[in-house]
Amino acid sequence: MVYKPENDRNKHSLDEKMLLKELKRQHISHIKIVLAQAKLESANFSSHIAHANNNIFGIKHNGKYAKYKSWKECVKDYKDSIQVKYHGGDYFSFLKKIHYSENPKYESILKNIIA
Repeated sequence: MVYKPENDRNKHSLDEKMLLKELKRQHISHIKIVLAQAKLESANFSSHIAHANNNIFGIKHNGKYAKYKSWKECVKDYKDSIQVKYHGGDYFSFLKKIHYSENPKYESILKNIIA
């Protein structure tokens, strides 16, 4: 699946390989889990929020979905607003602690995506 923003022809399209490269470039921890989050939260890069807002993680600020100029900006916000809070240990426990998702099966869903 390749994500191509409809609202700006100059933005780079997104696929799993490109996202992995960007996650590494931005020194994101636990890349496999974060990639699974992006795939889940964006419905494999095809959701309305991913396309309209370039929001591949379903990130909300003040109760509303955040809007980004590019998906790379969304990755940076994930790093700056989510991973900045991570100080080691089990990443799934961290996500649960910060209430990243309201779904009680979030961890098992992510693990199934990773598998």
